[in-house]
Formats: sequence, structure tokens, C-alpha cells
Amino acid sequence: MTWSLALTLAYRLSMVATAAFILSRMPALGRILSRQLTPRDKLLLTLALGGMGIVGTYAAVPIHGALANSRVVGVMVAGLLGGPLVGAGAGLIAGIHRYLLGGFTAFSCALAAVAEGALGGLVQHYYRRGPIPWHVALLAGLAGETLQMAIILATARPFGEAWALVQIIGPPMIIVNSIGVAIFMVIVKTAAEQRERIAACQAQQALRIATQTLPFLRHGLNRESAEQTARIIYNSVKLAAVAITNGQEILAHVGRGDDHHHPGTPILTSATLKALATGEVQVAQTRDEIGCQEKNCRLASAVVVPLKRREVTIGTLKLYHDRAEAVERVAGLLQAKRHRIKKLPVEKNGEIRLLDYQDIIFGRAKDGSVQIVTASDTCTYTGSMTELEARLNSEGFLRVHKSFLVNLNQVQGVLPWFKGTYWLVMGDPKKTQIPVSKSQLKELKSILGLEAS
Repeated sequence: MTWSLALTLAYRLSMVATAAFILSRMPALGRILSRQLTPRDKLLLTLALGGMGIVGTYAAVPIHGALANSRVVGVMVAGLLGGPLVGAGAGLIAGIHRYLLGGFTAFSCALAAVAEGALGGLVQHYYRRGPIPWHVALLAGLAGETLQMAIILATARPFGEAWALVQIIGPPMIIVNSIGVAIFMVIVKTAAEQRERIAACQAQQALRIATQTLPFLRHGLNRESAEQTARIIYNSVKLAAVAITNGQEILAHVGRGDDHHHPGTPILTSATLKALATGEVQVAQTRDEIGCQEKNCRLASAVVVPLKRREVTIGTLKLYHDRAEAVERVAGLLQAKRHRIKKLPVEKNGEIRLLDYQDIIFGRAKDGSVQIVTASDTCTYTGSMTELEARLNSEGFLRVHKSFLVNLNQVQGVLPWFKGTYWLVMGDPKKTQIPVSKSQLKELKSILGLEAS
């Protein structure tokens, strides 16, 4: 009976894979695994996995007036993903439902559901090395189901029936449900890793585009630099057309519609005007919103991205599509990029670390590599100095010298030197002094509010 029961429970664990797949499609998955849940995320996770616990009860096998079930999978996962409150909350939902079904183990199973959810939450709270791995989830599941059997023996009466029940359902429930918890966490973690790989490819493409366009944009936003930049983006991304404007007119248009979207034409698109006014990404989802007067124009939608210099909007980048529905996904990706965690991956003693941008004092090119200096350490960035500049240029950093990129918020002093040159005193413990190249001196003075010499 014991192993046939185990097989029956295993067959019914298909709901684990289904629930894990559904959770892996949730937009909040990244916040869940990075432990940055909002109150709304916690509420939804509690309700969803509490509901999964209820489904696990309905999928149970009746045994001697009790139920051999997979309820623990939902409530344990709730704790492992959301912490003690989420786990206990999901356990409370599933537990109240089980109590209302009755039976001599009703109270015991309800109490065990809350306890197991809280136990999963404690494992999440004390495991600080990232998402819970499958082997930790497996051990947590084993501990949780063992705890449930102990609670049944301690609170269910008559004791003889409780003991007989635990002998039958204990081994299969402990083994199968623990594996179920581990499988759930594996599916969720695998889905998250796939998202990260896709995001990394997108980030790599964006970085490649930024690296290629940076030399042109260094000379300012004019027709020549806009034309070169738009053409690079058009050749790198599958779009109907790419356009760049300043605050008043089109500077460049590459792709479909270039026979009538001419440089020098005043801005007509309302989304472009709004992007210039608000500094936020805008979407034009119809031809009317694009505002083109050409009847045969095939541009159906556009995403308009503000171009900023030191937080001041100086123009727009317009990504056109020939299908109206195409902009929905692009707009979502662009908005998601605005909320991306601002961390820089670096290496130290073979270990990958993620540094907050604000903790970086300066980067320097030395001996063929790029070193990142913080207040407490020096690490290595695997990319080039140009790639680092493209990544940090809009975050308050300035490349003051071909070998140095500095965090302007970490500059503690400016030392005038010979022949109108300057050195910056940085905020690291060594008070490192960094030379400023003549080509960057004017911009640095403008940013820091220094008088021209």
C-alpha cells in the first residue's frame, strides 16, 4: 500500500509543473528571486500558492478517515520564495480549507500547513546566497513533511489511529512531496536563468550599438552624427525605420518613409513632442498619432525614446514599425530597462561580484585591463574602457582621461596644475589624484561650475 500510494501521489504531482510554469511567466518573477517583493507581490504569491495548497488537498487519496495529499508543496514553496509571512499566510489559507473538510486529523493538518509554510520562510530568511537551490528545497521539504507527521502524532486522537495513519502515509508523503518542492524550485529557477540569458543577449546588443554610436554622438547631436547613429541602429535591429530629432526638427531618417520624412522637417508626431516635454518614453500606436501627411506611408507605429545629456532632454530616438501591435513589446522592454538594477559585474579572485554604480569611485585602464576602484576594494571589469564608458556615461560618470572614468559624485577636490591643466582628488582612502585631459577640460568645468581659465 505504501509504495502504490507513493506512485499515486507522484502521478498527481503534474500540477506542480503546471503551477511552476505559470509562476515562471509572472512579471514579478525577477523580484521574487531577487527578494525585492512589493506588498502586492507578496499578497498575490500568498493567494496563488495558498490556492495551490487547496488543489493539493483536493488531489488527495483518502486513507483511514484522513487524506494523503500534496498540500505541502504549495505552502512550502510560498515560504521558500516569499519568506515567513508569505509561507505562513499560504499555509493558513490551505489549512483553514483542510480544517473545514473535517476528519480526525483536520486540526493537525491545518496546524501543520501553517507550520510548514513558516518553516519554508525561515529557510528563505536564513539562506542568504540567492535563490533556494534544489537540494536545499529538497531538505526543507523532508523537514516539513517530517514535522507534519510529528504534529499529527502529537495532536490527533485517538493516538492509535494517528500512529497507524502515519505508518501508511508518512514515507510516501515525505519522499514524494519533498521531490515535488525541489522540482518546483528547479523549474522556477531554470525559467529565471533563461530570462537572464535573454536579457544578457539584449544588453550585449545594446552595448554593442552604444559602443558603435558613441564616437559619433561625442561630436554633439547634429545631422551628420544623427545619420550615422540612425544607420547603425537600423542595421542592428529589425525595424521599419529609425529617426533622430533634436528639439525642433528631424535630423535623420533611415528606412521606410525616407522618401518623404526628410531631415529638416518640423516635428509633427505628438508622442515625440510629449517625449521632449516629459523626458519619458512614449508610444505612437496609430498612423494618426505618427502624424505623417503622406497617404501611402507604411509606418504604422513608433516608440519614441528621449535622448538626454546630463538629465536634460535634447532630442529623441524614434523606432518605427510597420505593424501597430509591434510596439507593445518594444515599449515594455524599454520601460523595463528604466527599472533595471544598476549594478556592474566585476571579478575578484575568480568570483563574480555585482557593484552598485554609486559605490564605484573610478575606473582606470591599467596593464591591459580595466580596474574598478571602490572605497574598500579594487576589482576587474572584463569589458573595455569604451564599453564601461557607454554603460556609465548617463549615470554621473565622465571619462576625464583616456585611462580614467570617474564618478563625478566622488570627486572631492580639483587641483590646478601647470599650463592650465587640472587633477581631480577622488574619494577613495588613498585620495587618488587623476589627470584631466585638455579635450575634456571644458566639459568638466561646465559640469562642476568652474570658471573658464
